[in-house]
Amino acid sequence: MKNSRIGKILAFAAAATMLVTTAAACGDDAKGENSANGKVQIQFFQKKPESVKITNKLIKEFESKNPNIKVEQQNASDPLTVLKSRMAKNDVPDVITADGTYYNDLVKANILTEQKGTEAYKAVANKGYYDYLRKIGQTDKDYAVPWSIIGEGVLYNVDIFKKYDLKPPTTWDEFINLAQKLKQQNEQPFIFTWKDSDPANKTAMAVAAPMQGDHFWDNLQSGKETFSKNKGWRTAAERMLKLREFAQGDPNGTDYNDGNSQFANGKSAMYITGIWAIPAIKEANPNINLGFFVLPTSDKPNETKLISGTDALIGVSTASKHQDAAQKFVTFLLSKKAQEEYTTDQNLLSVRSDVPAGTDVLTAMKADYIDKGKTCIFPDVMFTGASDMKGLSQIFLTNGDVDAYLNGLDADYQKNGIRK
Repeated sequence: MKNSRIGKILAFAAAATMLVTTAAACGDDAKGENSANGKVQIQFFQKKPESVKITNKLIKEFESKNPNIKVEQQNASDPLTVLKSRMAKNDVPDVITADGTYYNDLVKANILTEQKGTEAYKAVANKGYYDYLRKIGQTDKDYAVPWSIIGEGVLYNVDIFKKYDLKPPTTWDEFINLAQKLKQQNEQPFIFTWKDSDPANKTAMAVAAPMQGDHFWDNLQSGKETFSKNKGWRTAAERMLKLREFAQGDPNGTDYNDGNSQFANGKSAMYITGIWAIPAIKEANPNINLGFFVLPTSDKPNETKLISGTDALIGVSTASKHQDAAQKFVTFLLSKKAQEEYTTDQNLLSVRSDVPAGTDVLTAMKADYIDKGKTCIFPDVMFTGASDMKGLSQIFLTNGDVDAYLNGLDADYQKNGIRK
């Protein structure tokens, strides 16, 4: 991606909203200055509103161990807009969280310090996530560390499986046979929520990501491959249509919230989605007996990979006047105890191998796939935020035109793909 994108960042700053400060530790001095009582004060720009409460708790724990440091958590309803505004004003927070959709922008703006070799960097068990971030950032440096991990696969109703003596499949053929058995028993195999483009695209990526090949993105960037000529993507598209045969009556009329509720209340046996849906499902039905398995896209069980990525990543600002304190805080957030608390509260997966999944549903997924590096990336990270990949996937799952879908992805990548 070209440096001209940074100009867009700065130009966009005029539309920025006011920063909302949620202070676990309050202070009224300007960023980077010591507070009146002589303590070092750092700002933590934390992008997720649902994480404010647990982050405040962690900040208090950090401050109790480091009484000379005060941490001010800042959260905004539109974090990207606010962060862009502050970048334009050279008012960058000391510690920044981001996600893959705009990490490239931060790298190009040269506002993050190198993390390789730090204690926080070393805490991440699967170093493959650094390869993932380097690809997104198009850099050979490690300017951030992953804070938590997400994964996508198949949630299933354990009680329905037990009723028909079914077991989680380990191959694609077993997966389809299982769906057929459920259909024969007048059970709805899947619930799909394709009224929304994002979950439609998540379905597509869950099937295609493990099949596109380990070097597909590199070959895409160099022009050696395209979506339309990649055997994995073509096979995946055909398999998406096979799954559509087991959809409920109107998958394009069901939105994400309705799908969560219907699955939670036994309207389908399986649900292809990410672990982010579990809290909403359990809220709809706290008594659901929930299971999870990785979607098997191969007929060789040992080739099955979990589609996974970073839910949030953390970096330290190059402009911080208290980089030691900022780095110390990042190290704390990657510590075993802090990771246990944060990922359990947020129903996410830890980057550490000594922190198991917070729920039994996810234990095997973390131990057998994430900690062992048997993962693949979400394909949408190969595109900028201007991409229409979501819309293309949604249209395809409606009309079933494989060639139009793959050619559309090619055109979208030519216009909006992340390049070296």
